[in-house]
Amino acid sequence: MYQVYCDGQLIHDPRLQGYQLVSPSLSLELNKTGTFTFTMYPDHPGYGVISKLKSIITVEKDGAVLFRGRPLSSKEGFYKQLDYTCEGELAFLLDSRVRPFEMAGGVTELFAYLIQQHNEQVEEAKQFKAGQVTVTDPNDYINRSNVTYETTWDILNTRLLDTLGGYFWVRHEPDGVYLDYLADFPYTSGQRITFGENLLDYAQTRSGDEIITALLPLGAKLTDEEGKTTEERLTISSVNDGKDYVYDQEAVDQYGWILGTQTWDDVTLPGNLKQKALDALNEQIKTVSTIEMSAADLSQMDASFDDFRIGQYVFVDSPPHGMDGEKFLVEKMSLHLDDPAQNKLTFGRVYATFTEESNKNNQAVSDLIHRTETIESDYVTNDTITSITEDVYSRIDQSAEEILSEVGSSYVTSDGLTEILNTRFTQTEEGWEMEFNEFRSWVEETNGENQTAFEELRKYIRFIEGNIILGDQNNDLQCIITNSKISFEQNGAEVAYISNNKLYITNAEVLDRFTVGNPSSGYFDWIPRANGNLGMKWRQG
Repeated sequence: MYQVYCDGQLIHDPRLQGYQLVSPSLSLELNKTGTFTFTMYPDHPGYGVISKLKSIITVEKDGAVLFRGRPLSSKEGFYKQLDYTCEGELAFLLDSRVRPFEMAGGVTELFAYLIQQHNEQVEEAKQFKAGQVTVTDPNDYINRSNVTYETTWDILNTRLLDTLGGYFWVRHEPDGVYLDYLADFPYTSGQRITFGENLLDYAQTRSGDEIITALLPLGAKLTDEEGKTTEERLTISSVNDGKDYVYDQEAVDQYGWILGTQTWDDVTLPGNLKQKALDALNEQIKTVSTIEMSAADLSQMDASFDDFRIGQYVFVDSPPHGMDGEKFLVEKMSLHLDDPAQNKLTFGRVYATFTEESNKNNQAVSDLIHRTETIESDYVTNDTITSITEDVYSRIDQSAEEILSEVGSSYVTSDGLTEILNTRFTQTEEGWEMEFNEFRSWVEETNGENQTAFEELRKYIRFIEGNIILGDQNNDLQCIITNSKISFEQNGAEVAYISNNKLYITNAEVLDRFTVGNPSSGYFDWIPRANGNLGMKWRQG
């Protein structure tokens, strides 16, 4: 059950008469403030108690805090009802400003410093305790500075989140509200999403909006001869053949030239900057796939099930969508407190592009070629190995006859095919086994594809007792073709048929014109007139 409180006062509980908000809807997303919207009518006991920006609105489920924030705006309707929009408590970080600073140290130190700066400027209800920090910098030493008076929220995003990644996570504990900075989430839901049980809807969207094929990296600001910081930044030209960018040729061939830029304020060495650029480019040569699912929350019906929460990993079993126990992070949730059936979970996932898969395949082929070349070289230059090789080939020849005989009886259908197998068989033992398995797999795959296509065809065309039945077997309307007639059935009853050059139909509706006749004798046309009468006229064939 969901409960909503305003400054500790209950304003929503579906179990209490009169304490129901209208259309309460909660939208949560990782690294976003989140929103909560609802409507309150004048007869509600809490009408008029909510103060814009000052009141604290809390949404709980069975005592656990799902949302905490403040009213941002309200709109009064015709019947004096108030439509409220609330923003989540991360928005409190917009109320403070970080004064100019320069700081060197680890991620934990900078994070704690920024939280302290925020707490010194806001009321206790808007303060956070610096919580867990699991995000690390590769150098474990960062240099950050700021000369403007930006909000704490902006500084946290630009100085930490945008450069190091991770997640800002608000955690409510008995001793206060903590803000964690996590590299990943340790939480896993005990409830699975399963096709045919609680999976209601599925949609997948792939986007290449953030793909780049070349990257221009920028490092820390440089200093002049007097030691003063300038606006010029470190580049990789000195360690990259004079070019200040890196690129991926296969990605350029596939997507075209798309140049992006990224800044690392803490990187002072060109070599380190180039490596960061290569790592970042490898991540951005990927297409982002967003999966949206609607799932029934079984905890609503059975308390033994865990409910779904943002920031949790959920296992999904849906064979039709290619998912078998795959683990997804819930990145976004849309919750309808009065209608849980409309709740939606959104997952984000990065899929490797063809470029990456191609690189893997090319490497595998390269390794195979290398092993083959090594064997051939050793066979020519080393007498001992030559002797061993000849002995192995002798045993392969003996087993080859048996294999060839078995394959010939099972699969060989022509001399041409036999010739091909014999030719491949004379290769190494490893090569023979690989080609055989590949061929067998291909046959099985093809049979499976044919079977799938056949089953799909059977849904619309069936051959039963010498008759042809057309139409989806689950459809009310079907066409049956026999040796004597073509019949149309609706809900199992024959409504029309064609037989002996005649059409028989129980009911007919002519929308425009009804014509009787032929080209030699002419035609009689029955035509509805504009005045509502029915007219008939003859026309020559």
